[in-house]
Amino acid sequence: MMIERKCEVCGAPIILKRKNTPRKYCGECAEKIKIENMKKAQQAEKERARIRRETEKLKERDALGAFLRELDEYNNERRKRGECPISYGKYVAIRGGFI
Repeated sequence: MMIERKCEVCGAPIILKRKNTPRKYCGECAEKIKIENMKKAQQAEKERARIRRETEKLKERDALGAFLRELDEYNNERRKRGECPISYGKYVAIRGGFI
């Protein structure tokens, strides 16, 4: 039993072998639609990657901010004891590395 439908893009007839086939497009239009969908998927993935990178940068910046606040508190304690404040590099060496 052959069923005939029309392509939703160009209107060309499509001959289907089964009644419940979900096919909507002829061969040429199906290829064009496939390429368009792949491009949309690639753009969406690029956008997700960009958002992920921005989020990671914010997390790094927040972590650095917390580290610098910790250094500031440490230097305030040193000032109270009458000692000179230390630099970021010396503090990293004392702590054994950044974060």
